[in-house]
Amino acid sequence: MIYHPELFYLQDTKNFPLKKALLATAKAVSTFSYDYYSELITPKKGIKDKIRQGTLPQDKAAREKLIEEIFDWITDNSECWDLFALFLYGNPRNTKRDECDKFDHHDDTCCWVLNLSEEEFLKVQKVWQGNGLPSDLFYNRDLGVQKGWRYYSPKRWEARNK
Repeated sequence: MIYHPELFYLQDTKNFPLKKALLATAKAVSTFSYDYYSELITPKKGIKDKIRQGTLPQDKAAREKLIEEIFDWITDNSECWDLFALFLYGNPRNTKRDECDKFDHHDDTCCWVLNLSEEEFLKVQKVWQGNGLPSDLFYNRDLGVQKGWRYYSPKRWEARNK
């Protein structure tokens, strides 16, 4: 299933802990992932290493450490830390994939997508809750509301109608 970010939190909630949400989500989704690809979109001047990619370690602690290192590399080397690409693949990158990536953050956080089974999504929700994040940080894309050319996330639709 495809899950979209609840923009009510990411864009409308003052002081929302975005870095914490990104890191917690990436660590949780890495559990169901095989390979990764990361890219700096707004590298600081002089940065030559703009892409990191490879296979995620099988050991949970090593995998989570690598995810932390990737985020440190992104934030330390970017002019705009929340404009970056990070993909976590459910299958090896050299195999044919008929699905989008498990974790797809291809530039800006509003375009972030998760492709998880219901069971995987429930596990990620528990991680969010354990980190003090809302359990509805993402929603099934079928629950969004489209009115004309505008698309509303569930929380934004609820706020619009108050």
